[in-house]
Amino acid sequence: MPEYYNQKYTKEEVEVILKKIKECINDNCYTISINGNRKRT
Repeated sequence: MPEYYNQKYTKEEVEVILKKIKECINDNCYTISINGNRKRT
């Protein structure tokens, strides 16, 4: 994983992010996209 990714989230920070994601899914406010340029490692 690239070193510039923040890998030191606290449990509370993760919970806030997951809550936001769940709200978006429940409200159908999301778009799934495929990035053809993304490299898989």
